[in-house]
Amino acid sequence: MSNFDQIKWDKRYSLLKGAPVEPPSWLETYRSWLSPGGLGLDVASGNGRIALWLASSGLNVTAIDISAIGLKAATLNVEKLGFTLETVVADLDEMEFSSGEFDVITCFHYWQVDLFKLICHQIKPGGIFISEIFTKPNLTRHEHPTEKYLAETGELKKVCDSLEIIFYEEGWLSEHSLARIVAQRKNCSSIKNG
Repeated sequence: MSNFDQIKWDKRYSLLKGAPVEPPSWLETYRSWLSPGGLGLDVASGNGRIALWLASSGLNVTAIDISAIGLKAATLNVEKLGFTLETVVADLDEMEFSSGEFDVITCFHYWQVDLFKLICHQIKPGGIFISEIFTKPNLTRHEHPTEKYLAETGELKKVCDSLEIIFYEEGWLSEHSLARIVAQRKNCSSIKNG
């Protein structure tokens, strides 16, 4: 992303004041997989609809986005319901993760292959990754997001192949071509010294 992207997203979120922050209904099926008190990371958080869902499940959540205005809205949305949120303004094209591991990582409506590969390695053993992204067939009906931010058919599943897939669906879901995944990082088996 660039300075242009930051300006674009700041403008978009400044126009969305008071916009609903309801998470997708399909997420509720996986609420029981979340560990209250654990660490959650919401990548490309925007106005915080997924971060809010994580916080309402009892996680300590960090939200990352290029837009400071989006993250300010996320913080206000979370605080209205009595939760807290740590925010990080960052360009995801240049993002380097610290060595911290998370119990759950989410990334919705943002696609960047190299970032997704990093994400898969930042999840604690037994932790989960939840994502919903647009796929290339979406361009047949919608101009946005642009091709740069669209995954090839089957690409999300392939990029997450180091994880155990719990749920995966792809196709025309609601009015968009999407891929959805819930995947778990396998527990590392303990090695016994002989």
